Amino acid sequence: MIKITDILNEIVPIDKSQQVKAGLEKKYGPGELAAYTFGIELEFRPSSDTIDTNRIRTELVNNSKVHLNYNNWLEDQRKSSNRRLRSVDQWDDSYGPIDVDSFDEVESEPERRSYSDVEEYENAHDEWKEKRYNVEHEYNYFTKRDINNYRDEYIDGLIDSGEWEEYVDRENVVITDPESEVEETISYITDDMGQKAQKDDSTVDTWGVGLDGSNVEIRSKHLNQNEFDLVKEICSYVRYKKVDGGTSAHVHIGLPTDFDAFDLLAITTLVDEVAVKHEVGPKRQLDSWAKLRKDLNNKIVDLLLKRPENQATKEKSFVLTNDQLLKLLSTIGTKYHGTNVTSMAQMGTIEFRYLSSEVTRNPNTFIKWIQYYLLLPKVAKSRNSVVVSQMGHSDSQSVTAIRQAGSVKFILNNSGATPNLPAAALKTGQVPVVSPKIAQAKIEKQKARDKELSKIFI
Repeated sequence: MIKITDILNEIVPIDKSQQVKAGLEKKYGPGELAAYTFGIELEFRPSSDTIDTNRIRTELVNNSKVHLNYNNWLEDQRKSSNRRLRSVDQWDDSYGPIDVDSFDEVESEPERRSYSDVEEYENAHDEWKEKRYNVEHEYNYFTKRDINNYRDEYIDGLIDSGEWEEYVDRENVVITDPESEVEETISYITDDMGQKAQKDDSTVDTWGVGLDGSNVEIRSKHLNQNEFDLVKEICSYVRYKKVDGGTSAHVHIGLPTDFDAFDLLAITTLVDEVAVKHEVGPKRQLDSWAKLRKDLNNKIVDLLLKRPENQATKEKSFVLTNDQLLKLLSTIGTKYHGTNVTSMAQMGTIEFRYLSSEVTRNPNTFIKWIQYYLLLPKVAKSRNSVVVSQMGHSDSQSVTAIRQAGSVKFILNNSGATPNLPAAALKTGQVPVVSPKIAQAKIEKQKARDKELSKIFI
């Protein structure tokens, strides 16, 4: 039989989450896992059908494409007003004086052969030349000083016809009332869901609704695993709001009281991010709000290797107490990772930020991910060692972390080798390092085991 501890060296595949749960419950009993609590945060964008025409006008006036198309529009207006022009005197100057090209079309230059008398021809030609000069002068004056006199008419036409949306992002000109939507959401939670709710932050037994930047954010109370019906109810509300790849669906998972720094490090290696990317789709703004493991691991390894002690001694292994490791991880300085390690110090939870509020359109999918996240703290506590690897660096390195009583031992891995950590070695602190060839053989063996999965025991 294949044991779960043999196959789950790092990432926990979400499609095996039910087997993982069964294995954990067999080892630890169902009561502990069922007692874990969670919280959710769902964002949506305030929406309104009211359009601020003054904002539209400002956007149009400052749009270079509008300026270019205005000139084309004005030319069309001049032509349509003078389509049947027979003489200069018939020119309709509603959109400015006649131009030289139009003048030449109706007032051709006198030809000598049309006149029997030279003097008569010269007088006619001088008269035509002066007339043409006046047309050119007047039109040049118009283009320099008065050509924009009709811009308001053009912009009004864009607004009235709805063509303004070709130039202006609708989100920039809608009149929103986020405070009103906060109150409306609170009313839904209290009246329709029968839950206590208040403005801004949530508490253990009260939902909170407030603003997060320009978004409205719903913050749940502490939820038990028998309250997934509340998740479905709030999803049925948010799904009809304006959500996209930039509106997040965060999940906070409560932690065991003995969850320590090693467990926190271990949990950064667990999430099945291949499944995440498949689930959230290309619209989810992961790089902005939920950076993937690659970014987090690169920062963690850098922090471990750039400690002053390492810079001074270039040591290949070292030990950090739990407090030292927690303090070091707190210096990552941002919460914008899919697995947010800073929330442990701030809120006593692990926050998973991968999903967007688009997931509310399929509540069962959202619940599937919450149930998956609920397994990870106990999986992390089941680990005795994890490898944190850099990716994408020319000098990429990996570090093995080994659980010890009250501390964590770190070993810098060389030449692609990964430590082989049998139980006896963990107890004695002796850590043999296998060659890259043997390490690759272990990986191939691991893949073969994955294919054989039918029954999983811990």
